[in-house]
Amino acid sequence: MPQHEPTLAVAEMARVLSVSPDSIYRWARFRSAAAPVADPIAQIERLAELRDKGILSENEFQAQKTQLLSNL
Repeated sequence: MPQHEPTLAVAEMARVLSVSPDSIYRWARFRSAAAPVADPIAQIERLAELRDKGILSENEFQAQKTQLLSNL
């Protein structure tokens, strides 16, 4: 179970897919662990697309962007 309330985007995805928000988080962790290391700028661009689609909140986007930039 997530240690926090799901974002509205996660809650909506879970509702549409008829799964629990916890399943969405597990899938995201699996995908991020399985994803190859990519160019940080390309990753930020992809995160921006997810933010623009409402999948990530602005806070989630900024946190990920900060983490990626700190690894440069």
